[in-house]
Amino acid sequence: MKVAKLFLSTLALCSLLAACGDDGNNDNPDARTPDARELDAGEDTLYARLGGQAGIQAVIDDFLARVLDDPKINGYFLNEGANYDRLGLCLVKQVSAAAGAPGVTYPQGDDPADADGCRNMKESHTGMGVSQQDFDDLASDLVASMTAKGVAAADRTAVVNAIAPLSTEIVEDADNSATVYQRVGRRPAIEAVIDSFVTKVVANVEINGFFAGADAAAVARLKVCLVRQVCGIDGPCVYGDELANSYEAGVAEDKQCRGMLESHQNLTDADGNKIDKADFDALVGELVATLDEVGVEEADKNAILGALGPLCNDIVHRPTQGAGCAASTGATK
Repeated sequence: MKVAKLFLSTLALCSLLAACGDDGNNDNPDARTPDARELDAGEDTLYARLGGQAGIQAVIDDFLARVLDDPKINGYFLNEGANYDRLGLCLVKQVSAAAGAPGVTYPQGDDPADADGCRNMKESHTGMGVSQQDFDDLASDLVASMTAKGVAAADRTAVVNAIAPLSTEIVEDADNSATVYQRVGRRPAIEAVIDSFVTKVVANVEINGFFAGADAAAVARLKVCLVRQVCGIDGPCVYGDELANSYEAGVAEDKQCRGMLESHQNLTDADGNKIDKADFDALVGELVATLDEVGVEEADKNAILGALGPLCNDIVHRPTQGAGCAASTGATK
């Protein structure tokens, strides 16, 4: 899957970041791992100073953990289709090759992939819509991981400089404006919208009866699934393809977000009523109010509503086939 190679060269940008400079905390050789010091004694190469494969593996393990917990960019990674075994292997392999590991190469140019399934940057990222701010944030996470693992400032910069030329093959959205997802502020902004939206719905007596029995865990899961739904309109999230992890509350590989029909067909309020068109419109009205409050541009608001409006057909209870959603709320004027 393309996400499995995402951002292997995010280091390129951090050459512009202060984090790549001398912070005064990691230039002591004794601060490095024993493996790194042992390699240093035998051969003063960048690969040796990074601690060889073991040292690079430690950096990559830390990096992946940071990425999964970073809402600015983890939407690309929190999908079940991501192959994490191969991702880790290829990250280690590429950094090792860039650092001069003996006998280690990574696909470039006309070589789309190697025997391990690691692909070159162009092949891996085409069509993903990676923005400059995605690239920047991933770079920051990788620099933080190198710093946390004791990589000296000069060696962090050396790694950056070795991989920097690949940056042009990764970023497709240089202005951070190609998608609704990017324009509204990516996942952090979507999370804020959904949090406000759910608060409004719970306070709305016209529709809050459908949520009366929901406990805190159920509400947290609801928010996660709503976030993924909006993020998936034209962003990196894949609704219903959730990965087991500690970041997304209540979802896992065996407890993924359900389809609209499945999750709403038996939903009733305290009086036993199922969702009707008026209830759906009330929900949409609260979403519109939330989008207006946070200042989402009209075109983007309409795009969001236009994508979610057709879900009425699976949400609203229709005793008669075809009834109920003919005038479903979509874009606004």
